Amino acid sequence: MTTALFSLLHLLGLLAALHAILKSSTPQGAVGWSIALVAFPAVVLPLYLVFGSTHFGGYVEVLRTGTLAEHSDKIAEILEQVVEYQHQANPAQCASVNVLQKLARMPFLDSCRAELLIDGQATYRRMHEELAKAREYILVLYYKVLDDESGRAFRDHLMERSRQGIRVYFVFDELGSAGIRGSFLRRLRAAGVKAFPFRTARGFRHSLQLNFRNHRKILVVDGKVALVGGLNIGDRYLGRSRHFGPWRDTHVVLEGPAVMGVQLVFAEDYYWATGGTLPEVSWRPQIPEPGTLACTYLSSGPADRLKVGLLFFLECIGAARTRLWLATPYFIPDSSILNALRMADLRGVEVRILIPPGRYEPGMRLAALSFLAELRDTGIKLYEYPGYNHSKVMLVDDWLSWVGSSNLDSRSLRLNFEGNFVALGADFGGQVKRMLEEDFAHSTPLNLGDLNKIGLLTRLGSRLLRLLAPVL
Repeated sequence: MTTALFSLLHLLGLLAALHAILKSSTPQGAVGWSIALVAFPAVVLPLYLVFGSTHFGGYVEVLRTGTLAEHSDKIAEILEQVVEYQHQANPAQCASVNVLQKLARMPFLDSCRAELLIDGQATYRRMHEELAKAREYILVLYYKVLDDESGRAFRDHLMERSRQGIRVYFVFDELGSAGIRGSFLRRLRAAGVKAFPFRTARGFRHSLQLNFRNHRKILVVDGKVALVGGLNIGDRYLGRSRHFGPWRDTHVVLEGPAVMGVQLVFAEDYYWATGGTLPEVSWRPQIPEPGTLACTYLSSGPADRLKVGLLFFLECIGAARTRLWLATPYFIPDSSILNALRMADLRGVEVRILIPPGRYEPGMRLAALSFLAELRDTGIKLYEYPGYNHSKVMLVDDWLSWVGSSNLDSRSLRLNFEGNFVALGADFGGQVKRMLEEDFAHSTPLNLGDLNKIGLLTRLGSRLLRLLAPVL
């Protein structure tokens, strides 16, 4: 009996190893999984079932069937509505603009307005102001909603608007928002809010599909205004956490035709979360006060045919000619990102990267050390913000900038559903530049040469954690 079980485990391990070789997104992943599965099948098989998949097949299947079998027609309808606002890029920027539009599945649109919101106080204040203005519907999607004072205040505002006859649709990631269960949800639903978890492990085929997250942050009001960026809902994001203390984050309030792109992303996620229902929304662009900004909303995730999250970073880095400033809470890139940063440095680009102190998440900083060490012999400048900087922001020269939910780690590049607001031009880029200049001025430059002084055990720990980078 023991021999038969042993043989079965090794056979399953071998089959799983073949699957890893065929399906892994990187050679390193294929080699690591296949060796471990053959050598230690009893231990590694359960891990592979949970963490081995990098493509969210179920999401794709649902979007191609049922009500959204006409999904391409819906996109075509939206594009017809917004075509008159399509931005005509200048020749020097045209190549990158075309690439980003193809990745976003939505063109850059003119006549938009955007305002940078710095930190939780400004974001939450504007969020509640826009919720109060709703006349038809509200769309809400967040990775993390906490059952605390701020989370309950947000919930109560949604309930109040729903009771006043506003259609409220609420989606939350089932793992990121695992704490909002029981009475929190019952009260929302009793008030008429259509609240659903975004489950990735659904159905027998995908029952162990736990390695994906919906990391987006979306709030849309009446198709007129969207708030997107990096901020979740909870007390800690207002700086009320003893551990994290002051919380630095960035969000954007968007008006104009580009809101339709945000709304489309929400509709897809809502359709998955509900198992086949679309929110009742307007697809005609709303332009309260026409602006001068050209922008789009670029979503990415494990259901994409291409590695959109990775290609988005690579295109932005490759487009830089004079300046590349980046703020990210995690610096755990892959080799292609590291090489792109080195190439930008060799082109003479001023590359600055802003990260938070390692004391907040020492495991993530330890994992980052081996990546940071590879930048020692470059002109790339690293800065450490004095508090927890959770912003995900990039400025390319003075004409391209983005604010969103994508971290510079393998999870955001390949496994998470992410969303990023991308803008063209110096007007919004100037807002981003001034914000980052302020952040850099309050930060401490890191001497990458000091990494030569770290101990053997720290270096070994960093290299070991680097092996886990795809699932951190």
